[in-house]
Parts: sequence; structure tokens; C-alpha cells
Amino acid sequence: MLRKHPHNAPKKKRNKKTIKRSSKQKRKYSGKKKRHTHKIQLVIDADTKKIICIHFEKGACHDFKLYKKSKLRIHPNIKLKVDSGYQGVQKLHANTDKPIKASKKHQLNKIEKKQNRALAQNRISIEHINAKCKVFKLIENRYRSHSRLGIRATLIACFVNANAA
Repeated sequence: MLRKHPHNAPKKKRNKKTIKRSSKQKRKYSGKKKRHTHKIQLVIDADTKKIICIHFEKGACHDFKLYKKSKLRIHPNIKLKVDSGYQGVQKLHANTDKPIKASKKHQLNKIEKKQNRALAQNRISIEHINAKCKVFKLIENRYRSHSRLGIRATLIACFVNANAA
């Protein structure tokens, strides 16, 4: 599935998606968005710019928790590039690039800002692929059929991959 090259870095992006309200409100309700949502995680190959896999979770779910639930195994030689929502992923995958977070007591210095900027420039391809997925309006807007989200999102990933080829 993945080649064992250090320059072949999978990248992750997650999206919150609004869905129609269901009777099982607690599991799917996102307090932040004040809506019933699904969270979608995309794993993208850095070299080919193709979506490798997709994982879903109902409602409010932390990015790192979504990563752990997906049980995605990435070879240790492959560099993983993630955003700041994946705090703690370096404990499971040592070869990880993630931005350095600032706090009230610890402001970022110029070197840390430069590193974060370089990482963001490498990760911009994720945002482009994410935008291509949002063209189909499945990820962007409300989705009313709860049972078919996974199938339809997988088909959209196939369309995006076919256009990338």
C-alpha cells in the first residue's frame, strides 16, 4: 500500500460535516458546531497526491482520538505530516512532523515560526485535495442519509483520485 521511502509522507486532514438530526443525539451532536455531525479523516499520499484511506466518526471527536480509532498503521520510516489537532501522535509514530503550538507563557520565536511556516507550505496540497472533495458538497453541506455517508465519501475519494491521475 505505502512505499517505504522517507520522502513518501502521508498527510492527514479532517472535516466536520453537518448531518440531519437523529434520535441518538448524544453520539452525533457536536457542541462546538451546535449541530449533529460526522467527522471525516483523509489520509493523503504526499508524492501522488491521492487519497489513501478515509475514516469516519460520529459527532464531536478529537483528531487524535479519530486517528487512534482508525487503527491506521504507517511504516516507521514514513514521515507523517499532521496539523496541530494531532497532539500526541508522535508517541505512536515517532517520525512525525507537526506544528509547534504557542501558549500564553511560551510565545513562538522566529525559528519555530519558520518551521511552522515550512510545514504549512508542505501541507498545502492537503488543502487543495480537501477543496476538490468539497466540490461534491457531501463534505461541505448537510447530509441526510446516515447509513450511506461512508459509501458516498469513498466514491468521491475515487473520483478525486481519478482526476489526479
